[in-house]
Amino acid sequence: MTNINDVAKLAGVSKSTVSRVLNNQEIVREETKKKVIAAMEKLNYKPDMNARYLRRDETKLIALVMPDISDPFYDQLAAVIENEADNNNYNVILFNEIEKEDFIDKTIRILQQRRVDGLIYISENLPDKYYDILSKCEFPVVQFANFQQKKSFPSAGIDFYKAVYEMNSYLLRKQENISFLNTYQNKHLKEIMKNAFFDSHKKNGLKVGEDQIIELEQDKDKTFGYILERKEEIDAVFVSRDQIAIELMNYLQKNGVQIPADISVAGFNNIRYASFTNPRLTTISHPLNEIGTKLAEMLIELIAQKELKLKDVVLEHQLIVRESTK
Repeated sequence: MTNINDVAKLAGVSKSTVSRVLNNQEIVREETKKKVIAAMEKLNYKPDMNARYLRRDETKLIALVMPDISDPFYDQLAAVIENEADNNNYNVILFNEIEKEDFIDKTIRILQQRRVDGLIYISENLPDKYYDILSKCEFPVVQFANFQQKKSFPSAGIDFYKAVYEMNSYLLRKQENISFLNTYQNKHLKEIMKNAFFDSHKKNGLKVGEDQIIELEQDKDKTFGYILERKEEIDAVFVSRDQIAIELMNYLQKNGVQIPADISVAGFNNIRYASFTNPRLTTISHPLNEIGTKLAEMLIELIAQKELKLKDVVLEHQLIVRESTK
């Protein structure tokens, strides 16, 4: 692929001169400008959409990678980040994370072509191999929450252990047979949540076992059916994501289960729909405005090559008690 260096070489000028022509600066002599334009035409060189920023080597573009834009939680967080970026004269380009081996490689190629100034990675699943690849990029990276991974970028988020522990302790006040429905793939996050679930049981003097951890299958109805079959054994289900908790409530209700009379259901994230379900969903709320704002601020500071006061910012969650639990 032809680049700016090829144009400069053919025209017999410096790269900076080509940049000035692309930026339409008047300080370039007309004769030189014609040489550059002729070289561009001969090489069929088409400057990228960011060419106007070549002079100052800044695009004012921030990339945002998210696991599922259809999930209201991530949608709300993205809106906050975009607003804060806009307040600082940055534009945001959004990437929807997909489960493909070459996802990160393709994404990085696009990011480099677009010459982004930085990346915010909003995902519960940042594998070590992704960290290794992203850490070699020229632009800074920040991530949503630190799930106690050995390798991580600067982050902002809640303490997931503390949040799960508080929710489960609340449920144990009136129920003993609680199942935890995990919806995440990240092994670090799964371990954090499971440990908090187990520890809260032990703190309350109750036995707890692996059979109380349910993994969400790709066929969600299969998982929901398994819970329905055990409705006489289960007092409550604590779901690690609101969207799935709401779907589970709908499934159980369609099959004659009264919530919370028969089974309590609690979620995690406090998405906007959680307060409109019937019954309204008990859940854990993230301070999304603070998290999104902090992530954008941290990245902008790194872009400006400033030193962060804190590498990992932990913000307070809130237990939201509604009618889906006893």
